[in-house]
Amino acid sequence: MKETVNIVDENIKNDEDVAFEYEIQKTPQNTLTWKRYLAYWKKEGRTDEQIRWLYERFCSQFLTDASVWEEYIRWESTKKVIKTSRIFSLFQRCLNTCAQGCDSICLSYLELAIEQHDLSTIRHSLDSSLIRLDTKMHSKVWEPVLRFLAEKILPLTQWDSTQEDDEESADEAELMDILLAKGLVKIGFISKRPIESGSIGDIWSSQLLERYLKVAPQQRQHELLAILAKTRDSITTKSVYEKKKYLTKDEISGKYLPNSKLTFALNFNYLITLEKLGEDEQYEEFMSQMSEIYPDNWVFLTLSLSKYYISRGRLNSCGDLLRKSLQQTLNYNDFDRIYNFYLLFEQQCSQFILGELKNNNSKISNEKKWVEELQRHMVTFESLVDSHDIYLNDLALRQDPNLVETWLRRVSLQETAAEKCNIYSEAILTIDPLKVGTPGSFGRLWRLYGDLYWNAKATSTARELWAQSLKVPYPYIQDLEEIYLNWSDKELDEEGVERAVSILEDALKVPRNPEHMLEKFNNGHRRIPAQTVVFNSLRIWSKYIDILEAYCPMDASSSDKILNKTKAAYNNVIDLKLVTPAMVENFALFLQRHHEVIESFQVYEKAIPMFPPEIQYEFWTEYLEVATSHQLSPISPEHIRFLFEEALNNLSPHGVDCKTIIIAYSTFEENQSGLAKKTIEILHRGAKLNADSTNMHLESRLQMWRMCISKAESTLGPSVVRDLYQECVQWLPNSKAVEFVIKFSDFEGSLGETIRAREVLGYGAKLLPPSRNTELWDHFENFELKYGDKETYKEMLKMKKLLELEMVIDSEVVGQEEGNINFVAAATTRGPNSRGFVQPTASQSANPDEIELDL
Repeated sequence: MKETVNIVDENIKNDEDVAFEYEIQKTPQNTLTWKRYLAYWKKEGRTDEQIRWLYERFCSQFLTDASVWEEYIRWESTKKVIKTSRIFSLFQRCLNTCAQGCDSICLSYLELAIEQHDLSTIRHSLDSSLIRLDTKMHSKVWEPVLRFLAEKILPLTQWDSTQEDDEESADEAELMDILLAKGLVKIGFISKRPIESGSIGDIWSSQLLERYLKVAPQQRQHELLAILAKTRDSITTKSVYEKKKYLTKDEISGKYLPNSKLTFALNFNYLITLEKLGEDEQYEEFMSQMSEIYPDNWVFLTLSLSKYYISRGRLNSCGDLLRKSLQQTLNYNDFDRIYNFYLLFEQQCSQFILGELKNNNSKISNEKKWVEELQRHMVTFESLVDSHDIYLNDLALRQDPNLVETWLRRVSLQETAAEKCNIYSEAILTIDPLKVGTPGSFGRLWRLYGDLYWNAKATSTARELWAQSLKVPYPYIQDLEEIYLNWSDKELDEEGVERAVSILEDALKVPRNPEHMLEKFNNGHRRIPAQTVVFNSLRIWSKYIDILEAYCPMDASSSDKILNKTKAAYNNVIDLKLVTPAMVENFALFLQRHHEVIESFQVYEKAIPMFPPEIQYEFWTEYLEVATSHQLSPISPEHIRFLFEEALNNLSPHGVDCKTIIIAYSTFEENQSGLAKKTIEILHRGAKLNADSTNMHLESRLQMWRMCISKAESTLGPSVVRDLYQECVQWLPNSKAVEFVIKFSDFEGSLGETIRAREVLGYGAKLLPPSRNTELWDHFENFELKYGDKETYKEMLKMKKLLELEMVIDSEVVGQEEGNINFVAAATTRGPNSRGFVQPTASQSANPDEIELDL
């Protein structure tokens, strides 16, 4: 009592204090009076201890009023030097006395505890808040705690320097050494132990998460399970998985199995806890179920199981697993990962055991056994390196066992003939002919199989193989070609022509209705065996004909067997429409060499319609060359003329350049009848072929115009020559017509017709602008110097100057072919000595824009 009086005496300083004291004595439940009293003291600058004394009295008076406690705590939190222990004490006193209205107090208490990273206070504040707050507020209480756990606590756990973290941060080789050390210690190979950490995970976080999982919303369950695994508290993690029934439980065995509704990662987290807790039997059972449920992750699971075996010292189990997995891969990425891990495993095992044997002999039990183990790992490592290509080939065959190229690659990897034969035999039994995608490849495999025996001088076995191969229902004719052609070549060298021909004839038996068989095969969608249409193989026919021709004697008579077989073979190829241009030519030459020229003509006539115009031209050229040859041709001149006309009628409508045929035709007429007029008419006809297309075969037509006019000048009268020249310059493009204008002028001059010659040159001067017509103007000038006078020379110069001004390129109608550019005058006036223009008649195909000369 005496101490209380002393405290009052120390704190009550003036009349204002006394007045407030009387007032709170009269109305002690009036919070307004208390607040005014506190405000007065704060304004007066009373000490913190004095204000704290008054707050304690205030709270004592209103012990269950949370707002009073909250004001006290708020004031305490504004001090320069904050004692969190005092504030925590106030929070706890408030929560101990106040039963209602504590929402903000609870949240503030929790936030301060989290801010101070005080784990025990966080747990206490969380417990107090969950007890006092309505369940609707629980999510607001858990949210800051979970955020603190994820952002502050778990990162510390993940970077904790435990043995597990060393494993995660190590590269593959270092990790393998760590696992080997663990495993070999377990089985007693070495007595030393790796450094083990006493850490058992973040129990504080795991227990909080375990607690929250009981009330967490369904949609957050998986997320929280993933966070729980990061705590590394395997015991709690396993308990949560099993008690919360996240896994599937086998009612008979009582074992927990993976839950397909969980993600792969969540199931795998449980698998890790089993490994960490040393529950090996459950681990292997769970791993087996994981492999079935998640086949897409089988490589990852395989490597995880391999590391598990290594850490348990079960090196043989690891090797068996990797070897089996290597034989099951279906893509190159999976193969590469497993192969590299397997290679590293065997390498590190060898190095690790060798190092221990060298350095720790006194600590190794059963040294002889481990020397043998070392040798086994070294042999396996070498075998892996040497068999890399074989493993890859196995993978390719698993992907597509019907890919013949892969089997042939496998054969090439074998060393002995016996091994190669085994691969060929396996391939033949495995491959489905209807599923082979590359035409000819399966037949090539059979062919190479037989070659192996043939080259080993086991010819009878090779023949049996090839005979058997011809019964396989190939979908492609190329497969049969591979076998027949190769077999015939081998027999040709071994037995002679008769045996080779017999084999090919077996393939080339033409049925009665070949078109029907071909249609049926083409519409069969690879269901009809190629044997039904092998007679349609151009390659086999070509080989057959080549052998017959090679062995047909030059002096063979019409009754010779090989000669008749050769002719029949060629005719069959033509009838089957398999013939090529080279075969037509060879057949004709073959008949001509054996003095059967008429039959060779029949070959041409039969084959020509089967080819496009360009090929027909070549055949017609050869045909006509032979027909006009005095040594070979047995046909009449009338028949030869008919052939020339037929050739021209067939080829010229298709735009083919018939210059060679025209010249040969004119030469034939000249030699046959001696009539120049007939010869010139043929050349004249050829010069006008395809003239409607200005530049088609222009050089050929120019050559024929030259030949036509040249022969006319030497054999016919001036009137015919004039007509030819005039028609020539009208039919040809301007740029090409100038040459003939100059020759026309020279021709007239040679006849003394200087006026006509001058007019011709004047016409030619208007075909091109003077700058591009220098040859004609040079000729014009020489002509005037030779035949003209001063006046005519002046007229020539005036014409040239006027044309230079008048002839302007019309850029919209410039012809781009062969330099043929048509010019139009800039004005309608005409230069001196110009003549009227003669338009071509409707029957002529001359250029409508070109200038015509009226002579």
